[in-house]
Amino acid sequence: MEPLFEKICRQLELGAPLSPPVPITGGLLHRMFALHTAKGRFALKLLNPSIMARETAMENYAVAEELERRLEEKSIPILGAITFGGQKMQKTDGQFFYLFPWYEGRAMQPDEITESHCQTVGALLAALHAAGYEDGTGRFDSCENRFNDSVLRDDEQASSAQYPDAENRSNDPQEKSGNSFCYSLKAQKPEEPPAQGISIPWDTYIERMEAHHGELSQLLTRNRALLYESQAKGNQAMGKISSLRTICHNDLDYKNILWNNDSCRIIDLECLSWGNPFFELYETALYWSGYERDCIDPHLMERFLHAYRQAGGLLPDDWAVYYDGCYGRLEWLAYNMDRVLDENTDSAERSIGLQEIPKTIAHIVCYQQSRDTILRCLEPFTCRPGPTQYR
Repeated sequence: MEPLFEKICRQLELGAPLSPPVPITGGLLHRMFALHTAKGRFALKLLNPSIMARETAMENYAVAEELERRLEEKSIPILGAITFGGQKMQKTDGQFFYLFPWYEGRAMQPDEITESHCQTVGALLAALHAAGYEDGTGRFDSCENRFNDSVLRDDEQASSAQYPDAENRSNDPQEKSGNSFCYSLKAQKPEEPPAQGISIPWDTYIERMEAHHGELSQLLTRNRALLYESQAKGNQAMGKISSLRTICHNDLDYKNILWNNDSCRIIDLECLSWGNPFFELYETALYWSGYERDCIDPHLMERFLHAYRQAGGLLPDDWAVYYDGCYGRLEWLAYNMDRVLDENTDSAERSIGLQEIPKTIAHIVCYQQSRDTILRCLEPFTCRPGPTQYR
């Protein structure tokens, strides 16, 4: 066993290891291990040193930990890190890490996702967002209570999907009416500077790739116009989005929810931050309706958005803005090109980057080709101006 693992066990008083740590696959940024000691089973996450070297890393993780604690207080079904000495993040021999209780569950694969999963996750996302909304008076709104054991019921059929471990939810009929609010107000807190957009030098990446990975350079060249067009439209859209902020997970795709029959837990909470709920709603609806398979299933998207709305989730009044503004995949492409081109990147990181670049470009192409289908699915869930709209 590596000395690092033995030191972690001693430092956290986990007892003697009963078997060597077993790598857990799935994450693309950090390393995960199953750890079995005399005191139980745990999941150990070793944080990526290149991520931790960033100037804003510690601040971002501190925010994520505070939001994680808030979700724990609200009984959102998350798999939070264990606290030792008042701290969630730990450090041994320069290696930052988190330790989690072991949860007997597994992530769904894209072809396993059903309407029932979409209903559950849609309602989960609404509850997560509700935990962070403010009502403009300086205190947090208790709108998480809108989530109760009847929120997924529609007029024709009662859903069998229930929010895991939900108890003592509000019986106020106004809170469980299923009507979502239209939001276009400026959030009171937390204050954030306006989005500045992105400026990724695609031509520079094409030139640098040509010297080392000719095929990838050619692939980038063939899609150069699309990359620049997507970036320009995204930057233009950023000036039109709502300034509403709430707690967002920022990566709630199928890999980051573990299922054990009908129960589930949200993982990868290091991504938590204050963000725009409409962007997260839009991206998460895509993830759970087949986007990763380059095939949007309108029925899955409908069930996801229906559950989110029925759980009291807020809806935007212009989905096209969020379609254009959703440029996270462009940033992910740039990140993986940096992985490949950085001389200090180790072989494992570089290998991941080489796999992710063509995959990400394929997603970008598919996304552009699916515009009409996506917006057609979203149209019934557009917020209509009315008495519940805040301005």
